Amino acid sequence: MLCIQARIAQKDEALARYQHLLEQARAEMTELQHRHSDEMQTMQQQLHQKNEAAFKKYCEAVKESLNTPDKPVATNEQVVL
Repeated sequence: MLCIQARIAQKDEALARYQHLLEQARAEMTELQHRHSDEMQTMQQQLHQKNEAAFKKYCEAVKESLNTPDKPVATNEQVVL
């Protein structure tokens, strides 16, 4: 009878250890998810800022090209020579 009780106690201890390990793993996964979410948000903000900067640069180039006088376009005869 004591042998069965000892085995049950061992299994209870093992179960308690596994439950603790599972809780730790869940906590680590939650932390990793939060970090991943934060990194994604940061990267999205950086991408948005770069897109805004590129668009502003494009708009400035368009405005500048509209303000400069037109350059004469070469004709086919000029290109062939």
